[in-house]
Amino acid sequence: MKQLIIPSLALACSLIAGSALSHDNGENCSGHGEQGKAHAEGKRGAMFQRMDKNGDQKISKAEALELAQAQFEKMDGNKNLVVTKEEMRATWASHHAGSQHKERHVARFKEQDKNQNGKLELAETHMDQQRFGAIDKNGDGGLTMDELSTARKQRQADKQKTHGQPLFDRLDHNKDGQITQAENETGSTLFFSAMDTNQDGFVTQEEAHAAFQKHHERSPSHPKKGERGAKNGG
Repeated sequence: MKQLIIPSLALACSLIAGSALSHDNGENCSGHGEQGKAHAEGKRGAMFQRMDKNGDQKISKAEALELAQAQFEKMDGNKNLVVTKEEMRATWASHHAGSQHKERHVARFKEQDKNQNGKLELAETHMDQQRFGAIDKNGDGGLTMDELSTARKQRQADKQKTHGQPLFDRLDHNKDGQITQAENETGSTLFFSAMDTNQDGFVTQEEAHAAFQKHHERSPSHPKKGERGAKNGG
């Protein structure tokens, strides 16, 4: 059976991890409910369009490998033609520190703050009571931008400790603690083939979406059936 998740740095960070990055602010409710789903769909669609250089609504292997190389070069901070775990994590951290992310957090907060009182009450979020209470440090029943920002930074710091380890290990074929351009290209090729389910040499939006869904369902953080209602308070 074909292994689905053997991604390259590029494709993992774009088609799959790039989609997951749109869930980075679970404290601000983007990871739950219709708003979160719509945002994730938009993120994946925009990434697909960026990869689809010729606008034919499908991604060729050449387009995928071109992005793989571009992403590799972006992660290769010291330009020595290899990517280390530290460089991978630094790229992740830089992504989350960008001004676009901050602006998006502010815009989403204002959108969710229906009564415009500068706080998000439980009913204005998609969190369960336990998660809400953990962020509401002063126990006043409302989450401020500062409280959400603090929780988000802590969440990212926790993620930073192990982020990318399974992916890195799969790509580091010779286990020397670094990923070469050849290993990255091999991973890209294998992942592209796994996504191209009809083996016609192209990945459509439907195939990319199916790959994301399978990845998301296999993720340790993805709730199993029967757990979702409890997680969301009903």
